[in-house]
Amino acid sequence: MLMNSKRVLLKLLLGLMILLFGVLRSCRSDSKRATELMKLARMIDGHNSLPLKLRQLYRNKLSKIDLRTLNTTHTNIQKLQDGMIGAQLWTVFAFCNAQNKDAVRLTLEQIDVVQRMCKTYDEFELVTSSQDIENIPDNKIACLMGIHGGHSIDSSLGTLRMYYELGIRYMALTDECNTPWAQSSAESDVHLYSGINGLNSFGAVKNLDYIRRVVGSENIGLSGSFDGLPQLSEGLEDISKCPTLIQKLLDRGWNEEEVRGVLRENFLRVFREVEEVRDESASKKPVEAEIPLHLVKNKCRMEMKPPPRITVLATSEDEHAVCAGKSPLFRTRREAPAKAAAPVSTRAGRLLSAASSLQRHQAGCLPCPVRRLQHQAQPNGAAAAAAVLRSGWTAPPLPSSQSKQLQARLGSASPSEPKPGASLIWAWVASPLTALGKH
Repeated sequence: MLMNSKRVLLKLLLGLMILLFGVLRSCRSDSKRATELMKLARMIDGHNSLPLKLRQLYRNKLSKIDLRTLNTTHTNIQKLQDGMIGAQLWTVFAFCNAQNKDAVRLTLEQIDVVQRMCKTYDEFELVTSSQDIENIPDNKIACLMGIHGGHSIDSSLGTLRMYYELGIRYMALTDECNTPWAQSSAESDVHLYSGINGLNSFGAVKNLDYIRRVVGSENIGLSGSFDGLPQLSEGLEDISKCPTLIQKLLDRGWNEEEVRGVLRENFLRVFREVEEVRDESASKKPVEAEIPLHLVKNKCRMEMKPPPRITVLATSEDEHAVCAGKSPLFRTRREAPAKAAAPVSTRAGRLLSAASSLQRHQAGCLPCPVRRLQHQAQPNGAAAAAAVLRSGWTAPPLPSSQSKQLQARLGSASPSEPKPGASLIWAWVASPLTALGKH
């Protein structure tokens, strides 16, 4: 009886050992399977904040570090290679408190450090297209750049276009702050589950399973946010651990086609589709829309206005000198003198001729959008003014302290009665005394 019991116990132990050996062999096989799969489909990581750490820890001084062995970050070249990363999208980032201040400068400096980093190390290669990624040799890691937060463009489409020229290939609309044109889902005064940073070991795989059920695996890509979070998931402590995640997916029944899609094919498909839209839109003119300044609410933002306006007192005799840039009252870029208006018989005609002639010459002078005729006290002044008004010129404002100062300043340049063949007119370009004081 005792002997039979021992035999049964030994059989049970032997069975358990065989089962345990099978499980261990399966784990090793799956681990090798993930590794072999990633060799053929090296991972594209969509978000890495190493450039931010380089600013925070080393003030972007690449000469102070060796990125091959750097041990103060989640990322270095050896870890990228161990993680089987084929392409890395480096995030260029400016904190939200830089919005409406120097976010554009900070973003440009982060672009600079990424470009210098990827040109310094032979293991990296800067790329800007889906084809570049596919052509990258196995001994190199493709470097791309993306902006993390729309505040980095300072509400300017021109700035966004220039970022593209510098190599930026994606932009998250918002970070943790609203912009004048987009609301952030993270912008809130309420902070729930403050003890959670990133995803715990349950969420590293369960979340992917959930998304797969809801929208399909073909809509999933991977972004580790390494060096962007203070604490990472268990088993994903740095970027070298990425094969562990792929192993977990295979263990949970994901097939190899789905895993290849998550590793890189899904990203490349979307990238190619975006490039197709870009190419189809190449013949279209760039959008020149501007966000209204009152929506930006940025006190540091300069509003560009037309050039400073000046007031010029001229006659048909001296308009030639005015538009030729020789008058002490009016500096212009025009060098070749224009032909003066020919004398006419009536005083109203002379005024109209001088006005229209000066208007023609203004094409080579400073802009003159508003033109005003000086009031004449002589009996026929009203008729002359009426004639000029019909031509599109406008009468001057009532006398003011400013206009009196101008008359005193001009002195003899403002005769009480024009000479024969010359009529006194105003070419009014705005802000009278300010510009005159410069000449």
